[in-house]
Amino acid sequence: MCDPAQTPAEDGGGGRWRGLGAMSMRITQSVRQVTGVLAAGAVLMLGLSGTATAQPAQAPACPTLEGCYGYQDMQAFYDELIALVDGFSAASYSSMSRPVYRYVPSGTQRSTACIDTTGAPAVADGTTFNYCPADQTVYVGQDSLHELYSLSGDAAAALGLAHEWGHHVQTVVGVSATVVSQLGAIQSENQADCIAGAFLGHLDARGILEPDDYADVNTVLPKIASGEDDLGRVHGTISERAAAVDLGLGQGLGACNTYFPDTPVIV
Repeated sequence: MCDPAQTPAEDGGGGRWRGLGAMSMRITQSVRQVTGVLAAGAVLMLGLSGTATAQPAQAPACPTLEGCYGYQDMQAFYDELIALVDGFSAASYSSMSRPVYRYVPSGTQRSTACIDTTGAPAVADGTTFNYCPADQTVYVGQDSLHELYSLSGDAAAALGLAHEWGHHVQTVVGVSATVVSQLGAIQSENQADCIAGAFLGHLDARGILEPDDYADVNTVLPKIASGEDDLGRVHGTISERAAAVDLGLGQGLGACNTYFPDTPVIV
């Protein structure tokens, strides 16, 4: 992505972690079936240009975000992504509240208002990449962010943050409160992917995406998708997640209302 600075469950997730999905999820054969916008090869430039309203402290000076940041620079990279998401929010809504964004350095912990899968209070650490609806906060750990960035690319990390922001939108407009089943939880995750796809479309329209960014997204989707045979899954399969991102990327945020038409994320 180009640097704009030089050219950011069953209870519907009310108090539970809302995350991107398991990074260790095995790559399935269905990745070969991904078609549409993500596989079309149109030019995208996710060598994200820095659009931060305030420059991140000690941010590297690079024309592209791809390959620009080291492990020690993840806070600065996170600030760049936040600014891009903020820009999309401002362009899409006149009064959408902003979630709190927390960066969690490796080896540290932060208490949250959510509960984990065991019912215990959730604690964010360097491996966290989640939205907590109970305190309307996105927690991103240094290790998780660096893993996404170094193994899948800057566009993958941007997609991940936009997905978590999508959960915030769902919380604000009331989608999360309607989710009371496993199917609803899966649809909620797919809608967050659609919102993330709309975010990519916004960046594309601004000329921020770079040619390698489709590859970044196609690389990360199989890693975070649930398997077809996972009976307890609460995230989409590779085909579902790719279709959701395609939908938002190709048709914009309004298309994401398809998942919960009675509770639109935008009108």
